[in-house]
Amino acid sequence: MGRHEQKKGLFGYCKRESLHVGDHDNGKTTWPPPGSDLRVHQSALPEVERLRVGRIRRMIPVLFRIGVVVGVAAVVLPSGTAQALGGFHTSGDNVRVRVGASTQTPQISSIPAAGTAIDIACQTTGQTVSLPGWGTSPIWDKLNGYGGGYISDLFVRETPYAQFDPRLPRCGAPPPAPPSPSFVTSATAAVHTAPSFNASVIGSIGAGAAVSIACQNYGTKAGGSFIWDRAGNGYISDVYVIGTPFNAFDSRLPRCGLNYQPVDCSKVLFLGARGSGEPFGPENLGDSQSPVQRTRDVLAARGVSLDVAGTIYEAQDVSILLHGDIKDYFAGADHGVDVMLANLRARTDGNVCGWQNTKSVLVGYSQGALVVARAIQRMTPQERATIAGVVTYGNPVYAQGVNGGSGSSGSGILGRGAAYPDGVNNRSRDYCRQDFVCKRGSTNVAEHMRYVNPGPEVANGAAFLASRFGK
Repeated sequence: MGRHEQKKGLFGYCKRESLHVGDHDNGKTTWPPPGSDLRVHQSALPEVERLRVGRIRRMIPVLFRIGVVVGVAAVVLPSGTAQALGGFHTSGDNVRVRVGASTQTPQISSIPAAGTAIDIACQTTGQTVSLPGWGTSPIWDKLNGYGGGYISDLFVRETPYAQFDPRLPRCGAPPPAPPSPSFVTSATAAVHTAPSFNASVIGSIGAGAAVSIACQNYGTKAGGSFIWDRAGNGYISDVYVIGTPFNAFDSRLPRCGLNYQPVDCSKVLFLGARGSGEPFGPENLGDSQSPVQRTRDVLAARGVSLDVAGTIYEAQDVSILLHGDIKDYFAGADHGVDVMLANLRARTDGNVCGWQNTKSVLVGYSQGALVVARAIQRMTPQERATIAGVVTYGNPVYAQGVNGGSGSSGSGILGRGAAYPDGVNNRSRDYCRQDFVCKRGSTNVAEHMRYVNPGPEVANGAAFLASRFGK
């Protein structure tokens, strides 16, 4: 009788299992014979996909020529008999599994043998598939496994013919959307153009007003929180919003995706540059015995709250100053200057803290001292106004009495540096142990390594910086 026997069963007309039939093509003997199609129903799609189906046993073509159709009758369950939900099987060989509910979508897998157990996740309507002698059905089954693809329900034994199986869910029914969270302001909140209290104010939201939050982002610290909320065309500090967690992102809300980091503008920005040949260290300030790292540690121990921005650059070995091409030395220093200024400007940006709300200290050793000196010369007056203090050690452009220079007469190995502009020279200390880097003509290399131990240059430098903040 073909694919579907017209016999009433548990779900209306029951499908019969055929031998070796499927949405497939194995390039061998096929059933139906050559010339037959698995057609798209003309009412659903004007084009026809020719699908050769099933490998059959050697005698099938002979039987077909004499008009005999071979099949295995499906078992018809008595009315009221329940079937297991997992008891579904394919009815043909090489059943094609497709990306979507259509023969026009790509094949992503296949089910090789008839009678293979399958797990059906859900059913949906799709392209109407018609096969002469087998029937027509718009029903497609989405599988668990096989890439989560779809097969035509014509190739499943136990489901009702051309109808949804009441035991299976429909595909694509979206889950109910959770209710939108509701928020109100705890006080009047200024609306800024960016997630920063320093960004321009474009409006305000009154206390107790309902507020719709589109997304959240990090920004400058306000009231103990780094979180900012997108409300309308601007941002308000989350500290003014009731209903969100304090200083943490709300899991119900998306992130805005702006490249802003949590910044506490009340902290002192520590801009440090390690010396020649020193390792980067945990904060890009050198190792634990580096003059720059030690200055940072002592300063913090004296109660100064720091936001550390170590300068990531290639610090050339100090021996290059005695013999070698010093062009690489200057190139490394210039790169360090670029990085240090970028670190400063990430804070003084008008949409972050702004220069008015930034306090900084600059510390450098050896080649890092040259980085500091050149960075100060390249700053704008507003950027130099952020500098609370400068400390350098073993400076190759040291000059006695200039920029707080002390410890040695004369000048550094690279000459005499200029005084820092805009009064920064009066907020600076430049220490020299008469080593070969900061004292031209000296051959004393060992003293260049003694700013920490025995010192006391680093202890004095950290104390000077701490005094700039009353510590």
